[in-house]
Amino acid sequence: SVYHAPIHGSNVCPTLLVHLFEKGDLQGAATQFSLVLGGAPDNHRARYYLASVYAELGEIDKAVEIYAEAGLPRLAAELLAAEGRYKEA
Repeated sequence: SVYHAPIHGSNVCPTLLVHLFEKGDLQGAATQFSLVLGGAPDNHRARYYLASVYAELGEIDKAVEIYAEAGLPRLAAELLAAEGRYKEA
């Protein structure tokens, strides 16, 4: 089971976000997490989830950038290493 941390700072329902992610609507989840960040740009939890969605979508560079913005360089490095991009990690 995936841990679902609360997401605050927007009118977007956290349950909707989790539902979209779990049912595999990753594009829908990315859109909704982006909306959360539009209303609460300092929401690092939403950034973490958005980066995770982009990683699942295979948009590695975008995921790495967002992990870094969220203050999670270790996750960015782990993702790059998992992709075989060791020099960038």
